[in-house]
Amino acid sequence: MKKGRNSHMKQRRLVILIATILPLIYVTTVSAGIAIQRPNKTYGVFVGINKYRESDISLRFCVIDASSLYDQLNNKSSENYLLTDEKATKENILGKIGQIINTVKKNDFVILYLAAHGIIQYNDYFIFASDSTHKNVLGTCIPSRTIINALSSKKMTGVNVLIIIDTCHAGGIGFDISDFYDPINKSGCAMMLSSSPLEVAHEGFEYGGGHGVFTHYLVQGLKGNADYNKDNAITVRELFDYTYFNVKKATKDSQNPVLIGTLPNSLVVKTIRFKR
Repeated sequence: MKKGRNSHMKQRRLVILIATILPLIYVTTVSAGIAIQRPNKTYGVFVGINKYRESDISLRFCVIDASSLYDQLNNKSSENYLLTDEKATKENILGKIGQIINTVKKNDFVILYLAAHGIIQYNDYFIFASDSTHKNVLGTCIPSRTIINALSSKKMTGVNVLIIIDTCHAGGIGFDISDFYDPINKSGCAMMLSSSPLEVAHEGFEYGGGHGVFTHYLVQGLKGNADYNKDNAITVRELFDYTYFNVKKATKDSQNPVLIGTLPNSLVVKTIRFKR
């Protein structure tokens, strides 16, 4: 379904977030009685693009989505980067990902978040950077396989990676988990997908004043609502479960997020710190 500028559906948003989780395959249950795992350090790249070289494909909520997630996950012990609009070129996005790949160490946690247009062509899912064009998808867009393969390469041994994709039909993105689990270091790669292969992804002002519904509930979960067991730590599993159930409810079952990959359910995405 094509999304107009004032539509409440989004055919656009690709959010890729990188982190770590246990083997998860289309399951939605909260882990209980498992010791949580905290990463040594978290690295993140948060990308939101509303304005493109092709002005007729402008979007509304990508920048605010990326900024909101960045705000929730940015702290003194993390190293995060926010790229929006004209700064979010293909070269800059891939350059930041490459910089992190060359910096991370064993037991670190990486988050890549992309909110932008996406398109399926040439048996791959391509992400639009601000300087990408429909006329030259192969030459100007970013293949999702390039990102996935880079973030799960041998250079990332012992590093946990979580990829979050918020786009229509996100569940249709191919992802072979067989090569993405390291049993020695117990690290892996996983994807949070905003919808199943045949579903559109909703967005609108009714979601937190203007967000994609999927990212809206990710943010609400990170604020503390996803801390089911009240231990002041939000794990990958808790975050997905909270987001899944609320997106499903808010869209009356028309959008069903998916989680797939090889990350520990008990991996901590955020520690809640209360102000005194």
